[in-house]
This record gives sequence, C-alpha cells and structure tokens, in this order.
Amino acid sequence: MLKIAPFSTMGSVVQLINAFGGKQEFERAVHELPSALYQESA
Repeated sequence: MLKIAPFSTMGSVVQLINAFGGKQEFERAVHELPSALYQESA
C-alpha cells in the first residue's frame, strides 16, 4: 500500500515509519485508522 500514490510521494517506507516515531507507533496508527474514519460524529 505504501508504494502507491499518494503514499509513494510522501517518502520511503522507512521515512514514513520514522515520521510516526517507529514501527510500533506506525502499526498502532494503521490499526486505529478504520475506527477513526468511521467514527460517528457527535
């Protein structure tokens, strides 16, 4: 997924992971993304 646009233009995989503070934080953000996208707005 990180090799397709627009993600591919945001830097290498390593750069993106480092932007989140490391692999563990990156993986947590990926797992939280669906609930954040579909969260009911109040």
